[in-house]
Amino acid sequence: MEPRFKITLSDRTLGNGLSTFHLQQIRSILLDRGMVLLPSDTCYALAAIPGDKEVYKLINKILNRGKLPMSLAFPNFERVQYYVKVNVIVANLIEVFTPGPITVVCKPLSENVREKKVKDVINSTDGTIGVRISDSHIEREVAGCSFFPITTAAVRDENGNVVQDFNKAIEIVTNGTQKNKFTNWAVIEGNNFLSQHSTVVRVDYSSNEVIILRKGLITEQQIKKGIENRFPQWAREEWP
Repeated sequence: MEPRFKITLSDRTLGNGLSTFHLQQIRSILLDRGMVLLPSDTCYALAAIPGDKEVYKLINKILNRGKLPMSLAFPNFERVQYYVKVNVIVANLIEVFTPGPITVVCKPLSENVREKKVKDVINSTDGTIGVRISDSHIEREVAGCSFFPITTAAVRDENGNVVQDFNKAIEIVTNGTQKNKFTNWAVIEGNNFLSQHSTVVRVDYSSNEVIILRKGLITEQQIKKGIENRFPQWAREEWP
């Protein structure tokens, strides 16, 4: 199915952002269980609010994607704290390396009822949540246009490579939506993607270790150097 609307580069504001009108359009689509094809930091991705398991299943069908967990994209650190447990290590990783190409796998905030629901609908088999604050300001704007975080599943071609071409991304999602008779989606054009995929790390809360799950643009050496002997600003706020 064709998208309900497209936002091209020429539609951007003078500062290269999304207009309030377009953000309101996007918000309406997301809150109505719709999806948005948008530029993430390394490729195009399909975004939605993870309201229930059916959203996860539909994204997988549209993108012909396996049953892999999905990370959640947030607009800022403040919003992250509503969903995951933050300690000094998590705070350092987020403060030093985001916005940027890194996913930080964290424990959920168990006392938060919303979180118990979210970890089910992103297929998190161990109950953890991959947290992203993207280097793409468009993705951050979309993640912040409602109170909820968004899933951003990478669009891949028939060879499994991530897609950075606008028309190719539209073609893939159009074919997927037609097969699944899904009409409630929109498109945002992007550019200036990063050349390598993001780094994925897991935080061990008992040992305060950072475990590299996938090597990427941010190296293990950079991570160690960036957080070593550092007192995060978050701690100053939390522990006056």
